Amino acid sequence: NVEWNCPNQTAAGAIFLSSSTTIGGNFNIVSTGSGSIIGGGTTARNLSVGGNMNVLGGTYFAIGGNGSSAGNVVVTVAQNLTVSGGNFSMVFGQSGATTASGALTVGGNLAVGGGTLTILTGTTSTSSGISSMTVSGNTSVTAGTLNLTDATSGNAGGVTATLRGNLAISGGTISRAGTLPATVNFGGTSPQTYSKSAGTISGAVNFAILQGATVNFGTSFLDGSSGTFTLNSGGAIGLGDPAGITTSGATGNIRVSGTRTYSTGGVYIYNGSASQATGSGLPATASSLIVSNTGGIVTLGANVSVTSNLTVSAGAFDLGSFTANRASNGGTVTVANSAALKIGGTNTFPTNYLNRVLQPGSTVEYEGSAQSVAALAYGNLTTSGSGIKTLLAGATSIAGDLNIGVGTTFNAVTNSFSLAGNLTNNGTAFSFSG
Repeated sequence: NVEWNCPNQTAAGAIFLSSSTTIGGNFNIVSTGSGSIIGGGTTARNLSVGGNMNVLGGTYFAIGGNGSSAGNVVVTVAQNLTVSGGNFSMVFGQSGATTASGALTVGGNLAVGGGTLTILTGTTSTSSGISSMTVSGNTSVTAGTLNLTDATSGNAGGVTATLRGNLAISGGTISRAGTLPATVNFGGTSPQTYSKSAGTISGAVNFAILQGATVNFGTSFLDGSSGTFTLNSGGAIGLGDPAGITTSGATGNIRVSGTRTYSTGGVYIYNGSASQATGSGLPATASSLIVSNTGGIVTLGANVSVTSNLTVSAGAFDLGSFTANRASNGGTVTVANSAALKIGGTNTFPTNYLNRVLQPGSTVEYEGSAQSVAALAYGNLTTSGSGIKTLLAGATSIAGDLNIGVGTTFNAVTNSFSLAGNLTNNGTAFSFSG
């Protein structure tokens, strides 16, 4: 373990690493007085910490901070990085700097609870290579500043931060200033959570969900940023806000003021605890659509064409007068036990799904006007709204109850069906013909 605690160090007393350095245990920076530790001035000196790195005070520049700097510096922390005071800067470029960039890798959690963690600052006029930060565990900002960049010139690639765990903001600031782009990528292989109860996102910070990543936003807002949001193809977004996702304005989970891009190859999960609208951000085509609402109804706001699967695992999905048909034959539509699919207008059951899994405790409700009732193996079957609900030819079974609602007629025509549960007829008629 190494602890640096030199409160009498002076501004003229910058300490330079003479070569790439490995610390097998923990590295604690408590004080550098009015001076600093510089990993590399004109030459990059990599730092590898086998345990935790704790910045409680002082100033550490991984590269730069003392005249012209060059190279790509790598700082690797095998376990957790905690910044609770002081100033830890990966790249401090200065006038005349050349090819200065840095890569910070944290194998555990990143916690910013005070002080400042900066990835790229200063001037890197001819810099090459994107400066980056990768965090394998969770990232939390409770106080202080996570400054992605405030550089005024340099590589157009700017800064990329890839987070593979949760991001929790309960204080402090995540910022981007200067002229270079800064992007936060959610890139986990297990589901991630974004939460924001306090604190600030400042400047044009871009956010993206990468292919293979799933991010649940709960009821938190991704707001404050003037940057962009992108859900990439193969990525998944979990939405808990009552307004779902929107293309602009301060509604829904995503509220950045830049462009919001929702891929047609994305997976959209509505998992709130109260009723939700899908929102204007749901594209006309989606890879998969999942409703897992624990406290209400999710209402579709426009037709959506699904290219993979439609799943109602909890709550109710109300199509209204719209459709959620599959774009081509294949895939699976699932309605789980205790969940419901409500079909309105003159529409029938969603079409083009090769597999239709309606669990015994599920409910399908035809709630529109005159509708055709698809021949399927239902759990519970309910009619409501108005008009005649006409059973189509084919094998139909009802594992639970058949409820014929007020103002409707269930017309089986000449088609037979099996009913394992109860028949409740509050409708105009229950009829057969032939």
